[in-house]
Amino acid sequence: MPLYESDADRENEEAIIVKMTAGSGATWKKLPEQRYAVDFAIFRNDVLVAFAEVKRRRNNKATYDTLMISLSKMLSGRELAQAYGVRFLVGIGWDDATAYWKMPADWEPVIVNWGGRTDRSNALDEEPVVHIPVGWFRNVEDSGGP
Repeated sequence: MPLYESDADRENEEAIIVKMTAGSGATWKKLPEQRYAVDFAIFRNDVLVAFAEVKRRRNNKATYDTLMISLSKMLSGRELAQAYGVRFLVGIGWDDATAYWKMPADWEPVIVNWGGRTDRSNALDEEPVVHIPVGWFRNVEDSGGP
């Protein structure tokens, strides 16, 4: 289990993936964090169709221009998706919206910064991060899921 992940964090992730897949005919499975750097595998008709990383942010969608996320998670998700010929999704639950972004197959991180949490005084909370423009995310309420 990640160092600070709580039962409430896992419940938030599950609520987001449920919203992401609702109405799409897809099912999902939580991946073992000891072996996978991303959160979920998504299936349609028992066939793998995507991997997903899911985040919960305690602010509204328009609060920031970008979603900051670990470069390592993004590269791991891309690698898994490429290895299995499926998509990698980033799901996000904001206070006012639930949305997702489908990583293009040819995605490369454009800008990499140093970032992360600084409120816990833990050096492991900071790492290379990428910023995904919020405008790239589709609200699940508008799309019926990925």
